[in-house]
Order: sequence, then C-alpha cells, then structure tokens
Amino acid sequence: MCIAVKKTEGGKSADQKVGAGVGEVDEEAPLLQSSSPEKTGRVKPEDADNLTAFIIFWFSTPSVQLGSFSADPFSIDVSATNPKITAHWNITFFFTNPYGSGRLIYRKLDAEVFYKNAFLGGAFIDPFVQQPEETKLVLVVVVASPTVVSNQIAKAIDAEKSTTGAVSFNVKIQAILRMKGGWEWIFSGLKKYEVSVDCEKLKVPFNSSNTTATAGSISPGGPRKCFFQWK
Repeated sequence: MCIAVKKTEGGKSADQKVGAGVGEVDEEAPLLQSSSPEKTGRVKPEDADNLTAFIIFWFSTPSVQLGSFSADPFSIDVSATNPKITAHWNITFFFTNPYGSGRLIYRKLDAEVFYKNAFLGGAFIDPFVQQPEETKLVLVVVVASPTVVSNQIAKAIDAEKSTTGAVSFNVKIQAILRMKGGWEWIFSGLKKYEVSVDCEKLKVPFNSSNTTATAGSISPGGPRKCFFQWK
C-alpha cells in the first residue's frame, strides 16, 4: 500500500508475420508481440503500498501541534575563535491519532532544533503507542552545552537578538510510524514508515530592555500546528 504480463512462447518474429501472404493466417504468430522486460512497466509492491498509504493519509493525517517552546538559558559567544551557543530548550508536543480504529506506534523519534537551516541541537524521544483517537502530550528537552557554530550563524543569531529582542527557531521531528489494527491489512507490507514533522518560525522573545537576557519563550496563543509529512 502487480500487473503480470503473460509471455507467448513459440511465436514468430514481426518479419515472419509480415511475410505471410494476403488472406493467409499464421496460426502460430501471437496476436500481440511480447514486450521485453526492459520496456514493460510493472507496478512494484512497495509502490502500491506507498500509493495506498498516500490515499489514506491524504484524507486523514496524524496531527502534531507544538504546545510550548522556551529557551532557558540561551546565550551565544561571538568573541571566541570558534563561536559557541549554550542553550536549554523545553518543548511540548501534542500528537493526535485521528483514526477511530487502529493504534499508531512511533519509534526512533529524533527531535532537532535549527536556526534557519543550521543544526543547533537534538534529542531522542522515547517510543510510544497511541490508542484510537487519542491525543498524547510529549515532552522534549534539547540541550546544547556548548555547541560550536559557524561565524556566519553566530553573527546572524546575535544580530537578530540584538535588533529585535527575539530569535526564530525551527524544530523538526523524524520518526518511524507503524499502524496496528484497523487499516493494518493495508500496511502489512510496510516494515517501516518514515515520517517527519516540521514546526517553523518559532519566534522566542527575550527581554527587550536587556540584550543579554538568556531566557525566553514563544508568545501564548494556543498550540501551533506543525506540518506532518510521510516520506
């Protein structure tokens, strides 16, 4: 979530077929020439699995929302030869299973924090199982203590924090997802199903009156929807 082509044996070539006289029927010639394996398109089992999964997830996709995102502490040293950041991010997610029958099993979860496309830190998340229509709270702590970054990234973070009093981060989760029960018969051919979750433009404001402030969190306003996609 195959199309078989029967090959006719003993058939004559196209030249032999053309050479038959007018009004004569060559009974040994096949009605249609067999295509060579290289030219015959066949649907692979894994392609069929992915197509079926795509159809199901298109209409009803697991939902992931970011509940909170804070940095305490968060500091960057741009004076060093090798700029470094020190950070402690606390993140909460809400995973929702939209299916009325079928458990979702998440394994090999990896959460990563980025500044634009630059990796800052990551953490593994314990595997978990979601019951039908269940929403689960997942807590994640990502620590960078300290982490070396490029001069370009260090200066960009420092400039954004100094001029706007805030820093925008991106968070990505990668995981292996399986389903048990419900539509399991469709996914039986899938040994693993890779998915990713993207939460972008998480603007963390720091104390605007203190450019050296080391703690901040995204403004309240309810959970923020993240982009869930299967690979």
